[in-house]
Order: sequence, then structure tokens, then C-alpha cells
Amino acid sequence: GDGTVQFVAKNETCQNQLINYLKTLGINGKKLNLKANKIKKAIIPVGGYGTRMYPMTKIIGKEFLPIRDNDGIIKPAILILLKELVEAGIEKIGLILPQKYKKTYIDFFCNNYEGETTENFEYKLKEIYEKIEFIEDDSHKGLGHSISLCRNFIGDENFLLLLGDQIYKSKKNDSCIKQILDFYYNGKYIKHHHCNLPHCNYLYNQKK
Repeated sequence: GDGTVQFVAKNETCQNQLINYLKTLGINGKKLNLKANKIKKAIIPVGGYGTRMYPMTKIIGKEFLPIRDNDGIIKPAILILLKELVEAGIEKIGLILPQKYKKTYIDFFCNNYEGETTENFEYKLKEIYEKIEFIEDDSHKGLGHSISLCRNFIGDENFLLLLGDQIYKSKKNDSCIKQILDFYYNGKYIKHHHCNLPHCNYLYNQKK
């Protein structure tokens, strides 16, 4: 990483105590106080090579690998994340990706499907697509650099950061994204399972 460590303090007193303690160790600490303003934006880096899932990822990005969602519909993994973001009230979603991957997303969300669909799903896809903004990154300089390219998209707002190849599933009815926002606003408890895509069969077969 970038060599930094983040601590979460429950109040300003604890924050000051922690900074003073770090000074005794010769470490300089800086304060960061976040106000619980409404979070409207999220960013998702989706430009990885997917080398651990080679050779499948020669033809399809790992975030497009199929996962059976809670509603029984097989979906690309990224769609599960995007759907949960929209349902949690996120208004704008920045996808960080190489320019060559952009067409895949446009085709998926915008091309009409001529076969039978369930629950008017094409409409739902276009509704999600309206909230997406593409942020191009062809440098492959790492996660930190990719996030830094979102300055104009984020501005000075707080935001959610998700990884396109990781899915979270909760034992509660609310998605983990919704629970995170509730915790941010109200301090509610979060309970979840976590896995990376290669183990998603395990994640989605867990009994509630």
C-alpha cells in the first residue's frame, strides 16, 4: 500500500489521545473528521486483468462472471453491486476502467435483448446505466492511482468505494451496502459474510 494506517476513533477525545500516543512512538498522526452528510456517489475500480482466473478472463472480465443472486436470477457479479448501490440510494456511480472495456459495459446495459426477459429487466438495466459515469484509466498503476483519477467525479463529497470483484452478502434483509450507509448515518450494527469471486458459490449457498 501507500504506507499509511487509518484508525477510527469514537470521539474527539479518543482521537487526541491516539495522536499523542503515536507521537511517543515517533509517528505523526493527522486528524480527519467526516461529517455524516448524505452519500450520493460510489466508485468501483473494474480494470484488473483477472490473472488468478486465467484463462476465463481472456474473454470476459472477472466482474462479468455469472453469479446466482438472491432472486434466483443469474447475473454478472458487477450487476449485483450496482443494483444494491442504486437500491441503497446512491445517485452516481463511477466505474474506473481501461478505455477498451468501456464498450462491454455500454453493450450490456444499452443493447436491447430480443429474447424473453423477466420482471422487465431491460428497463432496470437502463435505469442503472443512467447513474453510471466511466472514468478511464489505462495506466495500470494500482488502486490508489485509479482512485485519484476520480477527483473531479467525487469533488469534496464523501463516497463509497467498492471493488468490482468482491461481493458481500448479509444475513439480514438489507444489503451490506444499505447497512453500511445506515451505520454511517445512525451507528447501526453491520453483519455480513464476505468472499472474493472465486469462492462465490460458497457465499451464495450459505443458509440464512
